[in-house]
Amino acid sequence: MENKYLKRAGLDYWDHIKWEYFPSIHEYCLNAFQNKFHLLTTKSKNIYTDRIFTKNDIIIFGSETAGISEDILNEYPENACTIPMINKNIRSLNLATSVGIVLYEAIRQINEK
Repeated sequence: MENKYLKRAGLDYWDHIKWEYFPSIHEYCLNAFQNKFHLLTTKSKNIYTDRIFTKNDIIIFGSETAGISEDILNEYPENACTIPMINKNIRSLNLATSVGIVLYEAIRQINEK
């Protein structure tokens, strides 16, 4: 949390969120996959709006350039979903836009319950 860019990314929010640091993707997966989780990827036919989001779910996005590891997607295909693209010539949305779309669908579902 000492990196100035990381601090800036959180602005005034760090005191209001629960965060954890994991030194490796393996350790993160061991922890995260004990809970209900959703893997967002362009490599799925399952649409994110067909998923049922509940409080305390974990929503996982990969990096903008590489996405989520193929090993993880192959191990948990039932947890993978995608944002459908209207224009088939456009491969994907940028990461921030994708996070906003899916996060607000999850919030909408949770608040309706």
